[in-house]
Amino acid sequence: MYFLWTRHIETTQLSFEVISPNVMIKLSENWELSKSFKLTDLFINNLDIVLAPDIDIKFSRIIDGNVNMDQESATLEMNGSSIWLKELNVPKDTLLDLELNKDRLSLYSKGKPLAGKINAENAKLVLLTEEEDEEDEEISKTIQDFETISFTSSETDADPVKLKFKFSDLPWEIQNFRAQSIKFVKEFPPGSGKFESTIQSAKVKLIETGAELKLRENDFLKIEIITTRRLECSQSKDGIKVFFEGSVRAISAGSRGYEKNIAPTYLEYAYHYEKFGYFWGAVGFLWCLFWSLKNIFWGNSLSR
Repeated sequence: MYFLWTRHIETTQLSFEVISPNVMIKLSENWELSKSFKLTDLFINNLDIVLAPDIDIKFSRIIDGNVNMDQESATLEMNGSSIWLKELNVPKDTLLDLELNKDRLSLYSKGKPLAGKINAENAKLVLLTEEEDEEDEEISKTIQDFETISFTSSETDADPVKLKFKFSDLPWEIQNFRAQSIKFVKEFPPGSGKFESTIQSAKVKLIETGAELKLRENDFLKIEIITTRRLECSQSKDGIKVFFEGSVRAISAGSRGYEKNIAPTYLEYAYHYEKFGYFWGAVGFLWCLFWSLKNIFWGNSLSR
């Protein structure tokens, strides 16, 4: 009995909703934007390719399939009344760090190159480029008629690709992530290797038992994900609202140094499903009783 009371089940089905100014997601599958977003301005750095042929922009560091290391990556800035982020494709195993500051969303990407497309009209575009030992070159264009700008980022590790958006239509929601890990932490001080929780509030529900747990500000939530059924990030008045549903190998929560395993124990799991067993057993008994009484009373009446 002691074993059943203290040992936690190895796989837990759960859902949680967390409010935090940032969330770090490592992708388990390739991800692409499911709908376009209207923006008033954007910023993207560490770009290897930027193409907009109709306004004579053809920047590329790629020569015969290889990156020209003598040429620095480019930075793209845009602002205007009609800018649409139409496509964004992010490869598997990329580490994404989403951070919300008021109405501006920053997305930091570490991993293989990401790619996307922007549609714009009535907008201003600035492309900053430089070559080794040379000054920055600024290319400025005014886009009046409809134009498509395609871009591909550099492969990054230490220095992430930075994408910063200001949305025209609020609130925004980004869907269909598949994650191998989710973290709500920030390194502080930067470069120290020490991480602080960024959770402002959280609700966790264990699906097997129906148990719910509320976390307080700066509590930690640590999970080892097996599968993601649903993962969405959306804007809330207090930060980014992250909703997750899926199965995990382990889950712990609590204040620093006092995190505890909150997965159901084998006894809690058995008790929960035993109650359901009793319920359906009772339903089956009443059903059989009903049919027996029906045959006794109504069956005899019909035979007469």
